[in-house]
Amino acid sequence: PREYPILEEDTGEFFVFEDGSVRVPTDNGYSAVNNLKKAIDDYANSTIIATESGREVEASNVFLLPRGSRYYVEGKWVIKKNVVLRAEEGDGDMPIIQPMADETGGVNSDMIRIERDVTFEGIYFFGRNAITDALQQRMIRIDGANCTLTLDRCFADYCMNFFIRIDAKNVSVFLRNSTFRNMK
Repeated sequence: PREYPILEEDTGEFFVFEDGSVRVPTDNGYSAVNNLKKAIDDYANSTIIATESGREVEASNVFLLPRGSRYYVEGKWVIKKNVVLRAEEGDGDMPIIQPMADETGGVNSDMIRIERDVTFEGIYFFGRNAITDALQQRMIRIDGANCTLTLDRCFADYCMNFFIRIDAKNVSVFLRNSTFRNMK
């Protein structure tokens, strides 16, 4: 993978690199939630403006997650575009994706649903709800036919039923150097 400059401070803003990849700011759990979902919805498969140069660039559909960041999934999240979610290079804790109950206390039984090709690289999936501490029913559900899910150097921790559910035909799942723990 290409090396990207490490940004010294997290401004809370999305940063678009010249190659079309997007650095996603961490969620804080109250005023910033679902940044990862917003990034994919707003930037994937589009022409975007590079942060430093102001030039128009085509989205590469690669989303960089800073080390030590946390992304909350509140409500239903369906990934409908081919994307790569990649931890930034360097030292530090893996970026975490974690479910969070909405204002009514409700959570979706599937944290992430995918309908296209999705690759996760160096991501920590933490299945305990950030507010209620309840275990997530399922982490990933594949609904799209002919799609591929890749988990590369990922860590999955805590899940009530199973980590991946497949509800479509001709699906491929690739697991590389990934660890699964505390699956009930």
